[in-house]
Amino acid sequence: MRTLLLGLTLTASSVFAQAPEPAQTQPPLVPIEEARPLPPQEPPPVDVPVQNPSYFDRCFAVPGMVWIPVPSGGYYSVNPRITSSPLSSFHGAAPVTSTPATNGNSGSSGGSGGGGDIGKAVLILAVVAVAVLPIIVYAADSDAPAVVEQRFHCPTFGIDLMGGGDFNAIGAGGSGMGRFNFGWSYFGTDVQYEIASNSTRTFAGHVMVRFGPKNHIEPALAAGYRNMMVGGEMVHGIEVGVPHRYVFWREQLRSFGLELRPTILFGLGSLEGGLEGALFYSIAEPFQVRLGGRFHSFKDTFVGGVNAGVSFVF
Repeated sequence: MRTLLLGLTLTASSVFAQAPEPAQTQPPLVPIEEARPLPPQEPPPVDVPVQNPSYFDRCFAVPGMVWIPVPSGGYYSVNPRITSSPLSSFHGAAPVTSTPATNGNSGSSGGSGGGGDIGKAVLILAVVAVAVLPIIVYAADSDAPAVVEQRFHCPTFGIDLMGGGDFNAIGAGGSGMGRFNFGWSYFGTDVQYEIASNSTRTFAGHVMVRFGPKNHIEPALAAGYRNMMVGGEMVHGIEVGVPHRYVFWREQLRSFGLELRPTILFGLGSLEGGLEGALFYSIAEPFQVRLGGRFHSFKDTFVGGVNAGVSFVF
């Protein structure tokens, strides 16, 4: 009997030992959504405090600090390495329209031959075209670097010293020219004197309305007086023009570009056109080298020349 019970017990134990264990309950799998990038957010506006730096700080420069005036008063400080001014709307003044149109002026110089009159008309048309082009460039251009903007609002003195060759109806000869420039914000002036060995003498002075600089152009509107003498003859009167600079390259206050001065002279009984230009390159911030020339009508003849020299800008 005991043997029988022992056998049944062992059989039952082996059966229960071979029975599979109940499966553990697993939580249901939930699909994980792919991470979606957050939409870009606009940076919060930075409230740059308006300050009132001293004249020395603004114009004679603490390194690493550039001060830009705002229409409401005071100044913003900006990084001088940034490519543009934060106040693009500050250039509220529109560019100048052009020098006065001059149609039908070929007979204004005494009538000593049609060739001179035609040449003068072509020159005046070229002057008007050169004066109008800056309007288009100014409207399309971007803002100037902040350090250029700051310099525009500070007193700037310039001296141009040039020498070269000159020609007129008398002949050719050597020439020398000096020009003094001054600019402060929207006001400017220049005075120049030129003398040549072929009996040419020129004196001119202008006051200027300057427009805020852009990245590739710096225009102005000028009005003043010019007196030109060739031999014993003289032409003088009120002169208007659009002096401007095209800047092809900048590095801080150093630059390379082309300076043009298209002008029209309203003389006594005559109308004269003139165009002066020079390539300039800044070797250092206060020092430039220049290469250029000029071409002016003088009654029924022309006066011109080529020159080279240096400029000092402070």
